[in-house]
This record gives sequence, structure tokens and C-alpha cells, in this order.
Amino acid sequence: MQVKNGDVLLHVETAGAQSVTPLLMMHGITVSGRTWDWFVPTLAERFRVLTLDFRGHGKSSRAPGDYQPQAYVTDAIAVLEELADGPAIVIGHSLGGMTGAALTQQRPDLVRAAVLEDPPLGAMETGSAAHANPLLDAFRLIRATVPGIQQANVPVDRIAETMASMPSTGGAPMGQLIFADAIEVMAQALLELDVTVLDPVLEGTAKNSFDPSRPIELPTLILSADPAMPDALATPAECDPVVAISPSVEHRAIPGASHLVHDGLATREGFVVQVKDFLERF
Repeated sequence: MQVKNGDVLLHVETAGAQSVTPLLMMHGITVSGRTWDWFVPTLAERFRVLTLDFRGHGKSSRAPGDYQPQAYVTDAIAVLEELADGPAIVIGHSLGGMTGAALTQQRPDLVRAAVLEDPPLGAMETGSAAHANPLLDAFRLIRATVPGIQQANVPVDRIAETMASMPSTGGAPMGQLIFADAIEVMAQALLELDVTVLDPVLEGTAKNSFDPSRPIELPTLILSADPAMPDALATPAECDPVVAISPSVEHRAIPGASHLVHDGLATREGFVVQVKDFLERF
């Protein structure tokens, strides 16, 4: 279905009974809501799952020049206001995790609890720790090459095959570390992506939608990458100050996990265990 947010049409998939607690799932930058396809059937046994494609991603419409992090918060608000019957649990990865954190501050009336998977919680501008993350090398490659791939209409399987052979931020080929279904989702998402979503991030002008100086007042689980991994975003330096002022927030790192926690062959199961354990409370 589609939800309108101003001039932007947002694509949302739904699963589960209408009468149960809503649960909004939000993806990271350059991917799409399909990153959660493997998890939705399990969650839909207990929740009404709403899976959002942010503006510029997946099947949602593009919004050139309007890709600051706060714009994605307005996307999530529009979906929750239209489709959620009461406060929702929100689960978000990376950009989606930052958006979930911002929702707990800006619209606590719409949120019951949050799971934030390796979210960037600190500053994002030039000179910040987030702006020095090796993920930016991957973003630069996407920005430079994907327009040509889209124009040539390269088949998804060829893109996925190339991605599987490419080195991860840790050095090993992605295909040795990431589920094949996740790589296929990433490949399809590149064909649908408005690559200008990356411009504020690469230019160092992106403004975090979450305020780390304000507490999170709602039950929240931060599931971070292993802080020893080079692409980890939710590092102790970023998370510890938030936890210190937010009694309702728990922070757990997944040993060995890269930034792609829920996509890792060795870490998806640990992610699921932690999320299920947290959701048992609601």
C-alpha cells in the first residue's frame, strides 16, 4: 500500500492481524524494506508488521534535495499516523535505527518501544567519527557506479554475483560473510535507489535527527556491531552517554558482528535471539 507524506508516496508492506500491536520496520540507507523479508513472517505471528521503504528507496517515490535524516523521520511519522492503531514498536537498522531513536524523542505518543540496530547516534558532519567510517568508501562506490548500472539495466543476479565477490570492510568477500538472500536484496535495492540519498552523508552535511544530549524515555534496546569491527557505528563512545542518561535503554553488542548485524551468516541468529527476548515484554 501507499502512504502520502507531502509530495512523497511511501511504499509500505503489511503482515499480521489488524487487531494486534503494530510494529514498524525501517531499513538502512541504500537498501529497502525487503531487508526484513526473512524476519517478517515470524514477527507477524504476534504483531501487525508495517515494513517501510523510505523516500528514495525501494518502491517509494524520490524526493531530490530532501534527504536529510529528519525527512526520514517524517516518513515514519506519516506511516504510523495513518496505519498504526496505537503506539507501535519500532525496529530499525542504521538509518532506520537513528530514525527510531528520533521517534522516541519527537513522537513518544506513537512509539511503545524501540530496537535500534547499530544506529549512528552521534554527529554525522565532516570531522565526526561517523564521517570517518569505512562504510563511506562503499557509499562512494555506489554513488559513482550505480547510475550507470541502472541505465544499463544490469540484471539483479549479475549485480549480486559481483557484490558477493567484493571485499567487506573486514577484508573477506561479502559472499563468505553475508546471507545470499541479503545480497540479492541489496542488489535489487541498488536498481531502485535514488543515489542522491547519499549526498548529504558523503558531503558531511547530514544532520542527525536524534539528539544524544536528551534521554530516551521509552524501553529501547540498542543492538550494536562488535566495537572491534571497523564499520561499527553504535560504538561505546556513542552509546554510553545515551545509556547514562536513559534508564530505559539497554545496550548490547553482538560479538563478531559487522554493521550488517542481521545479515551476517554468523550473527543473524544472535540478533533474532536478542530481539525476541526484548519483544517478549510487550
